[in-house]
Amino acid sequence: MTITRRSLLACAPAAAASLTIPAAIAVAEDKFDLQHWLDTADVDLVAHYHAARLTEAMAKIEPNRSFRYKIDSQAGIAMIVGDKVEAI
Repeated sequence: MTITRRSLLACAPAAAASLTIPAAIAVAEDKFDLQHWLDTADVDLVAHYHAARLTEAMAKIEPNRSFRYKIDSQAGIAMIVGDKVEAI
């Protein structure tokens, strides 16, 4: 049997599906464990994660402010700042 371009292209979708379906199933079964990440991640990343979540929460509490955060690990400071948004 000779492999032609036509026969190869005819089999390509089936071959691709057989490769992607098991990978999709594996990804669906592998759920992200936030607590494990918080326990094992770099402490600077965890600090930025918590500061970003707090910034989002503050924005929901005070929607008329624009919040940002600054972390200075050398000075030992984590700061959330909410600037008033001027109405146009």
